[in-house]
Amino acid sequence: MIRFPWQRWSLAVKITSMMTLSIVLAVASVTLLSLHRERQAFRRELKSQAQLMLDLMEISAQDALYYQDVDLLSDLMRRLGEDRYIVLSSRIYDNQGQILVDASDQSLKYGIQIDPFAQQVIAQPAILFQWKSDSLLAGQAVTIENQTLGAISVELSTAPLNRKISTVRDRGILVAFLAVIIGMLLSLLLSRSITNPLQHVVEATKRLAEGDLEQQLALQNEDELATLANAFNRMTAQLRETILTLQQTKEKAEVANRAKSEFLANMSHELRTPLNAILGFTQIILRGDTSPQEQRNYIEIVNRSGEHLLSLINDILEMSKIEAGKITLNPGSFDLYRLLNTLEEMFRLKAQAKSLQLLFERAPEVPQYIQTDESKLRQVLINLLSNAIKFTQEGGIVLRVVAPSKSENKEKIELIFEVEDTGAGIAPDEISRLFEAFSQTESGLQSHEGTGLGLPISRKFVQLMGGQMKVKSTPNYGSVFRFNIQATLANSQDIDKISPQGKVIGIKNEGRIPRILIVEDKPINRQLLAKLLTTVGLDVREATNGQEALEVWEDWKPHLIWMDMRMPVMDGYEATRRIKAESQGKKTIIVALTASALEEERAEILETGCDDFVRKPFREAEIFTTMATHLNLNYVYQEAQKSPTPQADSPKTFKRPLEEQLQQMSSEWIEQLQQSAIKGLDDEIMKLIAQIPEGDGSLAKTLRDWTDNFNFDAILELIQQY
Repeated sequence: MIRFPWQRWSLAVKITSMMTLSIVLAVASVTLLSLHRERQAFRRELKSQAQLMLDLMEISAQDALYYQDVDLLSDLMRRLGEDRYIVLSSRIYDNQGQILVDASDQSLKYGIQIDPFAQQVIAQPAILFQWKSDSLLAGQAVTIENQTLGAISVELSTAPLNRKISTVRDRGILVAFLAVIIGMLLSLLLSRSITNPLQHVVEATKRLAEGDLEQQLALQNEDELATLANAFNRMTAQLRETILTLQQTKEKAEVANRAKSEFLANMSHELRTPLNAILGFTQIILRGDTSPQEQRNYIEIVNRSGEHLLSLINDILEMSKIEAGKITLNPGSFDLYRLLNTLEEMFRLKAQAKSLQLLFERAPEVPQYIQTDESKLRQVLINLLSNAIKFTQEGGIVLRVVAPSKSENKEKIELIFEVEDTGAGIAPDEISRLFEAFSQTESGLQSHEGTGLGLPISRKFVQLMGGQMKVKSTPNYGSVFRFNIQATLANSQDIDKISPQGKVIGIKNEGRIPRILIVEDKPINRQLLAKLLTTVGLDVREATNGQEALEVWEDWKPHLIWMDMRMPVMDGYEATRRIKAESQGKKTIIVALTASALEEERAEILETGCDDFVRKPFREAEIFTTMATHLNLNYVYQEAQKSPTPQADSPKTFKRPLEEQLQQMSSEWIEQLQQSAIKGLDDEIMKLIAQIPEGDGSLAKTLRDWTDNFNFDAILELIQQY
């Protein structure tokens, strides 16, 4: 690409050059116009003089030409030739164009020379003008009564015009020079008034590009440059806000990434602990060298570890649904008193293991039957009570439930729950991020337990139930978590009271045995459910996909179908639609079995035609309760055994006996037990427990019970007392 020299000039030089050139062109144009006008005016004046002289000569020369009086004509020419400054020459011609008299050249008198100009003059009636380089030649015919006697001509000098034009030209050059000087000065002033503010803008832009975001332009002008400066100031302000927002977003992302990294590290430990127990004790059972009672104990450990693992997975899934905006409220009627009693029984053992006092205080005005999401309320209370017990080493925990005065709507009620503990408390600077996902307090990190998801999930659940969660805490004195929910009053008739009272061992035969069809493509899942149902006397058949289910249903007409929703050949959705489309199919109960955790899929499944919904992994009680609800079944339960169960007493309860038994173990064994408890290696602890002599049974039972409940703090406290 061609670059011209002026493209490299600065803006000031360009403005000055353009304005100077414009002034020069303007002055030159004005000067040339003036010269042209002067020239035209002088020519008109000279032509008028020539015409006047020709008119006078015509009057004077008519008689002389008529009589061919050459002397008179010569005398007339002599008088005209006296003014040689203006009249350069004058001639008189006969009617043939021959020169009769020439005022400037007497030798041409009576000459026979014919002048072509005279012939042109005689040929036309009007005056003829002919311009030369330095003169004007004018001629006119002399006539009397339409008779041409001859012609006359006069040549006038244009020297005065040239002198006048020179004067005008000289003045124009002087004016142009002065105009250029003044124009250049004005151009410099104007260019500076433009380029100086622009230079400020350029410098500010450079500093802005270097990272100085505090740049501001203050121009006093009220023109476009001021508008540019204001736009620049607004741009820098917006840029500062944008960069600040990006920095905050980046910091939040970095904090979130660190929190997720810490979460993954903690989650790895949390998941591996129950998995280790499941795999370890399964291998011990498979070896076959254990007694039936030991196998039962190991299976119970595997079951509890599986429950703990499922709880962790559910927390992760719940947080994922919350972040994706997929969480929904599923209200239902339930017995609040029974829920609170169940929680009290659930946590009493853990509290006793740490010598903590656990109190449940329920105000008299709290209704027994309410309608809200029981599952979410239970999970919130479990999370808060678990945290309270985890971080409390002495003192106790109190759960309070109150119901303020009723609103205008008598069916609506507000419930306030409060969990207070005397634990480690929370530092003020940690409260602000207490409800952030994947975030844990200092005490939470030191405990090496938990995922950092419990409180964020709990607060979201409370918000879904129409309330808010707040916290008050004093380090080293304890914390109080308080939340409220909105609920609807319910009747006792609305409560589903069907609940297994123990292990189901059969059904009460009332003349019919329910036919149950299991539709599942995974053989292990079919085997599990079929074994569970056939052991209680139910008539069970199996199908591996939706197409086989249609064929079995048409031939056998089962009372209830356990339908897996995702299968090859034909899935559960299509099979359910086809069965429910038949008149007999409307009488068949279809319960969906799915591993999906999304509420949207639950709604889709029910819209397909399923009568109920059970998630995998399911529990035995859930299966039997669902069938009892839809088939109106009555079960036969195994009588509860009266044999005593080992109690998870606190170290203080067994202080002397346990201490004495612990003294019988080697110091190396005690050191290994302490290190395993610190690291949370329950499988290693179980191996150490197996080395305890049979005579120290209470020590083995207590340590095993603490390990089954992941109560490693109690083990460490016992070792410290020793």
